[in-house]
Amino acid sequence: MAYLFNYHSNHSGNIYLVIYSTCITGRIAPNSCFSFSGCFFIPVVSVQQKKLFASGVMQKKILFIDSNHPRLHEMLIEQVFQCDLFYDKPADELKRLIPQYDGIILRSKFKITQEIIDSTTNLKCIARVGAGMENIDVAYATQKGITCVNSPEGNRDAVAEHALGMLLCLFNNISKANIEVKSGKWLREENRGVELCGKTIGIIGYGNMGAA
Repeated sequence: MAYLFNYHSNHSGNIYLVIYSTCITGRIAPNSCFSFSGCFFIPVVSVQQKKLFASGVMQKKILFIDSNHPRLHEMLIEQVFQCDLFYDKPADELKRLIPQYDGIILRSKFKITQEIIDSTTNLKCIARVGAGMENIDVAYATQKGITCVNSPEGNRDAVAEHALGMLLCLFNNISKANIEVKSGKWLREENRGVELCGKTIGIIGYGNMGAA
């Protein structure tokens, strides 16, 4: 995955730094404002503040809680954001650090609870590198004016391919037969598979993963 940066202005005149996630082929993933899949919006309060960022006079601080592609923080640094990579900090220390930051970028190992949100005064954005938002109290953060974003299309092709592989494994008893052969059993007829040819496979849910 790679990243592309740009500024976006909404109808209220607010400025946002937009981080678009792109796939390996360089294709920009589909997006739409605030519900865009695959882009992070880091708010910049005003045009004047944007100019201050560009001059280096004022820096916004971004806390990286989980590891991710190094190009993400490299490009944020190029955009005059201060990026602190605290991948190995224990939870208690992270709780003490979070109030100092304007943005948080994380994956799934750390939970952003109501208690943590209440401890912050500067936090404007929580960005989840991945699909699930279950470790973030999105409703409460939104109520507090904090933008929460994720990138659900980032691994959709990998998930689709994995699901297809598991389906073929199930239809052909590959895992079961593998275990049996390793234990010295050769049960050919019992593990005869079923062909997909001529059959219809149903997909429950047709979002980012299902559509892939």
